[in-house]
Amino acid sequence: MKPVFISLMLICGSAQAAMGPFDVYEQALRNDPVFLGAIKERDAGLENRTIGRAGLLPRLSYNYNKGRNNSEAHLPDGRGGTYRDDRNYNSYGSTFSLQQPLFDYEAYANYRKGVAQSLFADESFRDKSQALLVRVLSYYTQALFAQDQIDIARAKKKAFEQQFQQN
Repeated sequence: MKPVFISLMLICGSAQAAMGPFDVYEQALRNDPVFLGAIKERDAGLENRTIGRAGLLPRLSYNYNKGRNNSEAHLPDGRGGTYRDDRNYNSYGSTFSLQQPLFDYEAYANYRKGVAQSLFADESFRDKSQALLVRVLSYYTQALFAQDQIDIARAKKKAFEQQFQQN
């Protein structure tokens, strides 16, 4: 990345469209793969708080059953005989349950762990953000130094050519 960045700065510098350090940093915020990965890593880490909190919430469940009954019953008719009764019907059943433990230390510990992991992810992102700033400023000053060295070399060449023409 360093050679690409320096060559970009030299090209921009020679075309009189030099980018300032804030422009370069802004471009790095949008395009640096390490920083973009750090953003996604932070977002994933921040979800640990929500995941940990989920263990503290009540548990809801709902079940629904539908059945069909086809049966036949033979019952006495009171006159010494039997009569046949067809019993065909649908049956339905549903249950809804809500469970909330009064105190679940494991769930609370998981929640605290999720909070710590999300804070760590946020701090890690800040560290990578500052590392990007240092990297950009380092490469920017190196590119400016390289441009100055080129300008000095051109000036020396021009001075030597003038001195050669005078002799």
